[in-house]
Amino acid sequence: MAILDTGLDPFHQDIAGNIDVASSRAFVSSVNLAGPPWGDDNAHGTHVGGTVTTNGIGTSGVAPHATLIAVKICTYDGFCPLSAILGGILHSANENADVINMSLEGVINVPGPGGGQLNAAFNRAVNYAGSRGALVVSAAGNGVDGIGVDLDHIERDFGLNAILIVPCESGSGICVSATGPDDVLASYSNYGQSTINLAAPGGDVIDTFNPATSMVLAPCSTLTVDPTMAICTTSPDWYVWFQGTSQATPHVGGAAALLDAQYGGGLNASRLKSALQRTADDLGRQGTDPFNGRGRINVCSLVGC
Repeated sequence: MAILDTGLDPFHQDIAGNIDVASSRAFVSSVNLAGPPWGDDNAHGTHVGGTVTTNGIGTSGVAPHATLIAVKICTYDGFCPLSAILGGILHSANENADVINMSLEGVINVPGPGGGQLNAAFNRAVNYAGSRGALVVSAAGNGVDGIGVDLDHIERDFGLNAILIVPCESGSGICVSATGPDDVLASYSNYGQSTINLAAPGGDVIDTFNPATSMVLAPCSTLTVDPTMAICTTSPDWYVWFQGTSQATPHVGGAAALLDAQYGGGLNASRLKSALQRTADDLGRQGTDPFNGRGRINVCSLVGC
């Protein structure tokens, strides 16, 4: 499974040994040279990867024993060039990843200069990955100032031209919204009737006295240069609480990887997508709705418990 993000930390106790080093690549430069070129000098990618799989020491990932491909397409400060995203998708597909996880969002102004070409390029890249058997799973995004927006009506609500969130709205992939601990749409999560395919736990602080209990816990990168997480660099056994559609997305990606492993890697992208949607819990309006799509994932229903 490919993690297209800020990289992965190969030194963390819960990630060590789970990375396909030969297939991992960096499409942007790392500022922390203590790790490999694809090392995570932010922390976001390691948290996402650790949500998919860990060694079961401090936390448990959705897909135990999954192998991760680190594809570093975002810089230490979280900037993800569209060219790097496209390159990362193609690389992951050519490395035969079964799932491509992208806990990120890019914005394309379609009527703007080159907007149409960029939109077409993302559609082709996502569909190419699907033709190679890789299911592309992307985040719906965290809205504006932490408040989720209706992706179907950005033009109406914000007075903007035709804006698309990529790769969420690209090709044949899956676009994921986030639910909180109360099993409803998280306050920050984007949504949209024509956009969202599935929902998954992403956390949402609803208890201000104990916010950590409402978030997602996963490994922190020992290579981070973020001063707010400097403690993570002191030991390979630190973990951190995050929330967002970035955290919801690897729950879906991990579930897809888990199901694919049950079939010896023999399921194609369309079968994985169909199974995820068919076994999801329909929490909102019956059928497809703008907040959950086909429903919130249910891993037990998907793989059998």
